[in-house]
Amino acid sequence: MNLGLSGRLTQATIRSPLTPLFLLASLMLGLIAVMVIPREEEPQISVPMVDIRVNADGLRGPDAVELVTKPLEAIVKGIDGVEHVAVDLASGRVAVQGRPGTAPARLISALADAGYPARVVEGAASSSAAPARRS
Repeated sequence: MNLGLSGRLTQATIRSPLTPLFLLASLMLGLIAVMVIPREEEPQISVPMVDIRVNADGLRGPDAVELVTKPLEAIVKGIDGVEHVAVDLASGRVAVQGRPGTAPARLISALADAGYPARVVEGAASSSAAPARRS
């Protein structure tokens, strides 16, 4: 049987007495890496969340989407620091999520400059828990 390059390489690997040694060495290096590299269970990442209230009384669902939701999303997403916008027409609430590390006051100021007064969602702007390290 004529073996190609991959066939010869596979055959040499199967017959080599060093293959189990390489396997054990790679497993040991992996275990050492898992034990040595520090990691945080609860990293301190500040993701600001702010609310905007919008009233669209008297509009039907499709009209409200076209006249309120789409233009509002386009305007708010164009503001520097905004990462995600979610509009709930039933409650008149627009949830704006900023990029991680953006100061909530900066996001509120930018929204107010665009004509949308906003407030910080309680408990979502920052985390007060100390990071727990696991080793």
